[in-house]
Amino acid sequence: MYVSSRGWILFLTMSTIWGIPYLMIKVAVEGVSVPVLVLARTAVGAAVLVPLAFSRQTLTIVRSHWKALLGFAFFEIIAAWWLLSDAERHLTSSMTGLLIAASPIIAAVLDRFTGGERLGYKRVIGLTIGICGVGVLAGPHIGSSWPIIEVLMVATCYAIAPLIAARYLADVPALPMTAVCLGFAALVFGLAWLLPGFVSILVLDPDKIRHGEVWRLVTYIFIPQSLHPLWVIFALWFLWWVGEGLERAWGSFRLTLYILVVMIGTTAATAAGLPL
Repeated sequence: MYVSSRGWILFLTMSTIWGIPYLMIKVAVEGVSVPVLVLARTAVGAAVLVPLAFSRQTLTIVRSHWKALLGFAFFEIIAAWWLLSDAERHLTSSMTGLLIAASPIIAAVLDRFTGGERLGYKRVIGLTIGICGVGVLAGPHIGSSWPIIEVLMVATCYAIAPLIAARYLADVPALPMTAVCLGFAALVFGLAWLLPGFVSILVLDPDKIRHGEVWRLVTYIFIPQSLHPLWVIFALWFLWWVGEGLERAWGSFRLTLYILVVMIGTTAATAAGLPL
């Protein structure tokens, strides 16, 4: 296949732009903590884009697409940037960038298993070669397996987010979507930095509720059973997948009613002192 000079220049430019952030992250994590680094990345972006995107149209977009926007923000920014920054404390920036190249492979597999396009034998062969390539790259660093797993989870996040965008945010302009997601991520990491124990004020605690902290009756449903990144990513993906199927089968009203009944049952069981 012939590639023009312009094509090669664009390819080399894209490769350089792709690699620079990983180098900068590698340098930054040597001097600041992961929460502060991710907060700085999201806060700067939000400070620039939110004023540009703020309008009635943006508010309408948030109201009509809030579930998809939260899902996209979590996978594309919150989970991915946290895991990436933590992994680069142990891996080189070049290794990180190469492992994240597995994202298209993971995206193709996820798309197929969630009702997307069927994979022909040529694509299956290509995916197999790609997986083998990732294995060859990761093999020499197998002694530090957790950072490699973190980067592969980042690749998984980068594979899930475009699926959400393509299926649920295709009609949303890029600027409002990016601004809203960065603003939400900056809020999350700002809380994590300013109030490291803020999760404890959200859990379901009958004694605290009786003393006036009634918000716990609702906020506990947003707290995962484990804050381990691997559990959070795949648990949220599973819940989103199941919820999408239930909403198609039952409709939004029945699904919301089902969630409400589960919340009431969980709250009542906790108030009665039953183990959950």
